[in-house]
Amino acid sequence: MQIYLGTVLLFACLIFSGCSFIKPDIQEISHTTIGRDSHGDGRFYQISFKKDGAAEVNSRKVVHDVTITEQSHSRGKISPEQFEKLADVINQSGFFSKESSRPSLDSSSSIKVTTATGEKEFYIKDWNNPDTKAILAAIEQINKQIEWINVD
Repeated sequence: MQIYLGTVLLFACLIFSGCSFIKPDIQEISHTTIGRDSHGDGRFYQISFKKDGAAEVNSRKVVHDVTITEQSHSRGKISPEQFEKLADVINQSGFFSKESSRPSLDSSSSIKVTTATGEKEFYIKDWNNPDTKAILAAIEQINKQIEWINVD
């Protein structure tokens, strides 16, 4: 009976994302923002962190939806500790238990997490959500700590 109860509790724990001992093998975390400035020009910004220590920032400005007028590509390095800390924030936020979402008119920003078994993208619709704020704050904190090198 105790074995049966233990098995049931284990499966119940597996179903709910609150189990901290089961973590996906996160390989890459990225945040992408697409929007328009006050002149109607398009903006694209993406920052990515990889488990192997690579970090990248790409940004573009597009005029009249066709001409790229500004473009930048920078690289940097993050430590394993920085990546693990960000991965922990992702896991603690319940990211993997959230339903994948599709972009809408009011969601021009997304967080994408790639694991060893696939990827999941979540479009930000509620900027005041504490989990979203925690993820974005962790990304920004690491961004400020990296020494970026422009590779254009």
